[in-house]
Amino acid sequence: AQRVVSGTGAELLSTKVDGTILVINAGKTPREQALKAKTQLHNVRANLIGTVLNNKDIKREGDYYYYYG
Repeated sequence: AQRVVSGTGAELLSTKVDGTILVINAGKTPREQALKAKTQLHNVRANLIGTVLNNKDIKREGDYYYYYG
């Protein structure tokens, strides 16, 4: 998987494919970094079709989550 913020060419690759999915690591990816990645993809007119939140602890008390399957 390409990392947008680290500058590995994900922006260029995203313009060559039908769609791009932004993957965010829960509890590790800072909000600012995720927003920067989204902005970078938007700036190159990438077709951002969705976002995936990985490694979310759904058993953690007090958190709200919604599962669509």
